[in-house]
Amino acid sequence: MSDPAAPLERVRPSRSVRFRLLAIALLPMLVIVPLVAGGIMLRWNAKFSEVLINKVSADLTIARQYLARLMETNGERLTAIAQSARFQAPPPARHWRICWRRKRPPSASTISISPIPQAR
Repeated sequence: MSDPAAPLERVRPSRSVRFRLLAIALLPMLVIVPLVAGGIMLRWNAKFSEVLINKVSADLTIARQYLARLMETNGERLTAIAQSARFQAPPPARHWRICWRRKRPPSASTISISPIPQAR
């Protein structure tokens, strides 16, 4: 029961020239744009890593130079302190007393550590 006044039969999208031209125009963009974006991201990542490596290398060079200068200027003083008689002798033995004290209110507590005086 087809009506002769009915519109022409609908054209399937896969056979339409308009859809074919649209596919020809869009498919290269859908393939090329992600490839170009991926290439740009890879290149940016490599350059960024190179910049970071150079920055860390420069910072380490500065730190090494500063440490060398410190050791050069303070090395003699440190050697004199290390060889002093006070550092060569063993420290005297000390006994420590630990007291647990509760303050008011009961939630606050303190621990005090003090040396026990030695008899001479």
